[in-house]
Amino acid sequence: MWNMKYIVRGSKRAMTGMKYEGPGWETGEPMIEIKTSGNGILLKTLERSKLAAVTELYNCGRDIRYATGVTDHVSCMELDERLFNPETDENGFMTGIYVQSPYLAAPDRQIQPVGLISGSLQSKTIWIKLIAILPQYRRKGVGSRSARLLLHHFKARYGASEAFLSVIGENRAGMLFWLDQGFSESVRFSKKLFGAEKQYEVIIMQKKL
Repeated sequence: MWNMKYIVRGSKRAMTGMKYEGPGWETGEPMIEIKTSGNGILLKTLERSKLAAVTELYNCGRDIRYATGVTDHVSCMELDERLFNPETDENGFMTGIYVQSPYLAAPDRQIQPVGLISGSLQSKTIWIKLIAILPQYRRKGVGSRSARLLLHHFKARYGASEAFLSVIGENRAGMLFWLDQGFSESVRFSKKLFGAEKQYEVIIMQKKL
């Protein structure tokens, strides 16, 4: 198991910066390739050609900041610099979420992703930095199926044994979502986020796989 002091320090580092603050803040091009499917969901490493769809996701409403950490409108060019930074993270991953359709000739011909998951794998531990779904695909089981598929993939392929993530305390919906996925609270701390003076309660959650 990771040292909890390291987990808290790491989550704080992931939530520092200027406009890009909060759970899900990331830099570096992911190096772990993912392509796995099940229960109507396809997870596939995000390609630069899908950047316009990701930009729509980042700008789809105020509540998306809880997932992305972005408070202001962000352009396609800004996301390109942020998500496809040449400083690579060899332990990182960034995968698009696709809803498979029986009407498509091949499951991976879905034109655009309906969501995004990013994070990193350190030894046998997964850190989920971001999971975000377009509003029209929420409350349809897309997020929960995607989360389960991701965790199963890392356990089966890499032998992952535990997962961590962070949730802002006021994000009640996010907290309930991860509780439903079998996560439990590990630790809490306060942090100034979103470029404001307000202190937000940040909750680290953990799950054994």
